[in-house]
Amino acid sequence: MDKTGQENTGAARGGYRAALADRPFLLLTATNVLFVLCSVSLEVLLSVFVLRALHQPVWLAGVLFAVNTIPSAVGQTPLSAAFAGLRPIRVLQLSGAVWAVSFALFWLASGVPGVAAIASVSLAVVVFTVAEMIQGPVVNDRRARTVHLALQHRCEPAVDRARARLRWLDRVAVRTAFVSTACDAAVVAKTQYLVAASLDGFIADQDNSLEWLFQAEAAARAEATAAKEDRFTQFFRAVGAMAMGATTYEWVLEHEKLLDQPDKWHDYYGDVPSWVFTHRQLPPIPGARISFVSGDVRPVHEQMTAAAAGQNVWIVGGGELAGQFADQGLLAEIIITIAPATLGAGAPLLPRRLGTAELTLTECRQDGPFAYLTYAVTPPPGSGPDPLT
Repeated sequence: MDKTGQENTGAARGGYRAALADRPFLLLTATNVLFVLCSVSLEVLLSVFVLRALHQPVWLAGVLFAVNTIPSAVGQTPLSAAFAGLRPIRVLQLSGAVWAVSFALFWLASGVPGVAAIASVSLAVVVFTVAEMIQGPVVNDRRARTVHLALQHRCEPAVDRARARLRWLDRVAVRTAFVSTACDAAVVAKTQYLVAASLDGFIADQDNSLEWLFQAEAAARAEATAAKEDRFTQFFRAVGAMAMGATTYEWVLEHEKLLDQPDKWHDYYGDVPSWVFTHRQLPPIPGARISFVSGDVRPVHEQMTAAAAGQNVWIVGGGELAGQFADQGLLAEIIITIAPATLGAGAPLLPRRLGTAELTLTECRQDGPFAYLTYAVTPPPGSGPDPLT
C-alpha cells in the first residue's frame, strides 16, 4: 500500500466485480458470443439437424451447404453496396434480425413432414446466408474494426484485473470444446442396430430361419412392402460401414447364394466396407470389401468409424454382437421392425438388460401390420472410458 492508498483500492476493485461491473466489457463479450454462435451454427449443427430432426438423408446437408455457398459468391458485392451508407451498428442489428428469421424457419421445418420440411429448411438456409452476407463486410470494414479495437482497449483493464481469478475458465473451455467435438462426431456418425424382430423379441427362430418374417411380409399389402423398401433405402444411404456376426454372415451367404453369385452383394450393399466378427474360418465373397475380425469391438469400431468418413455404422446382427457394442457404450440407436409373429424361442433381439435410463423412444410408426420403433441409446455408467481423462 502506498501513501495514497491506491494499491489497495485497485485490488479491491479487481476480480469478478471489476469484470461484471464494466459494461463495455459485457457488451463486447455478449456481442462476440452472439455473432460467433450465429456464424458457426450452420456448419456445426446443420448435418445433425437434417439427420436427427428432419430424418432426411445425409446428402441433403451437402446440398444445403452448396445453397449457403453459391449465393455468397454471386450476391455479396451488390448486397454490400446496398448497405454501404448505413452505420455499422445498424447493419449488424439488421443481420441479427435476419438471422432470427432464419432460425424461426429452421424451427418451422422441424414441425412439418416430408417435402414441406425440405422446402422450409432450404428457405431457412437461404435467409441465413443473406444474414451472413449482410454482416460480413461490416465485420471486416476498417471503421468497424476501429470501434471494436477501441472497445477492447476500454475493457482491457477489467480483463487484466480479472484474469487471475477467472483462469479456471480457460481449462473449462478447453474441456468443453473437446466434449462438444466428440459429441458432434457421435451424433453425425451414429452406430445403429437396424433389425427385424418378432413380437416376443426374437430375430430368428431356433433354426436360425427368417421364414416367419418372409411370411409376414408376403401377407402385407404391396404398398406396405414398397414403403418398407423405401425406408431401408433412405437408411442405407447414410451408412458408411457395416458389422455382423458369423451366424448372420453365413445366413446371408446361404440364403443369397453369394459364393455362386458374388455380384449380388455389390447390388445390395455397393462398396460399403463390412467387418465380420468370427472365431472360425469363413469363405470370403469375391470382390466384396469384407474384413474378418475377432476380439474386442472397440478397436474395430474405431476402424469402422474412420472408414465410414462421417456416415453411420450399421450393426446388422446378431443380437449378441449388438450387445457387445452396447457394453462398450458405442451403440447410439436401435431401429426395430416389429413383425406380427411370435416365435416362443430363438435368437434374442438384444441379450442385454437396458432400462428407461438407457433407452429413449424417439420415433414410432405403423406400416400395415408392421411397427417401426427407434430408440436412442444412452451408454450406461462405466460402459466406456471417460473422454476427459
